[in-house]
Amino acid sequence: MLELDESDVAILGALRDDSRLPLRELGARSGLTAPAVSARLRRLESAGVIKAYTLTVCESAFGLECEGIFMVKVQRGQEESFLDYMHSALCVTSLYRIACEFEYLCIASFPNLLGLTSFLDYLKQHFGETTVKVVLDKPFVNRVALRFSDKG
Repeated sequence: MLELDESDVAILGALRDDSRLPLRELGARSGLTAPAVSARLRRLESAGVIKAYTLTVCESAFGLECEGIFMVKVQRGQEESFLDYMHSALCVTSLYRIACEFEYLCIASFPNLLGLTSFLDYLKQHFGETTVKVVLDKPFVNRVALRFSDKG
């Protein structure tokens, strides 16, 4: 495991919030020069700490105003077809295999509640017991945990 110092954590924290920050701004936030930041980024990339620079697309730009968190208990013998379906379903943004009474947690977006309800009904009919929670607000998304401390 690569040891990260405070400058590395500052760079990663800044990139977590905005992956397009210029080297000069990353340097100001981490206390390093732009060339030093560039060298740190190359080291973090080659060590696999930084896998990719990405973006988050606004679902509402595609008319997707309703998001649901689905918990699915897949029937015996249906797991492969469930996974195939989830990979092909364009509304699905994330799928997690979890440890609880349900095997999978799925996050999916829809234009409206009718679309969400149709998806829920499909999952119940084809794969097994399914529950859904409707997302009301997302104060932040896709944050990577950098460190845990009891101070924040």
